[in-house]
Amino acid sequence: RSDTLLNLSVLKFRRYVAALIAGGMNSIALYMITFLMPLFLQSGLGVSPLATGIIMLPTSLIAIIVMPVATAFYPKLGEKSLMILGIVILLVGSAPFLTAVPTTPILLIIVAMCVRSCGMGAINLVSTNAQMSSVPPELSGHASSLTNWFHQMLNALIVGIAGNIADLRIAAITDNSPESLAFAYTSTTNLMMTVSCLLLFAVIPISLKFFRSKADMNKRTA
Repeated sequence: RSDTLLNLSVLKFRRYVAALIAGGMNSIALYMITFLMPLFLQSGLGVSPLATGIIMLPTSLIAIIVMPVATAFYPKLGEKSLMILGIVILLVGSAPFLTAVPTTPILLIIVAMCVRSCGMGAINLVSTNAQMSSVPPELSGHASSLTNWFHQMLNALIVGIAGNIADLRIAAITDNSPESLAFAYTSTTNLMMTVSCLLLFAVIPISLKFFRSKADMNKRTA
């Protein structure tokens, strides 16, 4: 029906579904920063709220810069190569958080978050373009609505899961010493980042199968 609020018929387009999954994994990686990083910095590393905002500022600036840069590379590399490149960059940026401890240098955290922003910008560009180009123009509005709904649901789910894991680890602490609380938050960050990286690895074969190479994109524009 044309008046359906959420038209699920767009899910029959496999490339749209693949791009939706890739965008969802990118959304998980994004909320690892927006939700976990303030807790990790303040409760895990003992950073003040003001310093936390300053530390996370370069990440936001990098995200703004990366989008136009990724747009320039999009036709040169193609969807497939740019997506794989974005995943690799995001994995490299996530690596320091897999083994982070309360004594991890702040500078390393800042650099790692900036690297992650570069990867997320590339993935977001490819997934968004792939989604919108995979469906007929008359279904583009429905595809956009379903994408927004999926991301909002996923974001809420990730925040809830991360918060519950942190609460469970804190509840398991026998004492309320600052060292124990710091360990609880850093270990939660380690765990959630590990899950995020595993999900990103799962996106690689999907990208190789469903996203277009530079040659395929040139054929369509020729």
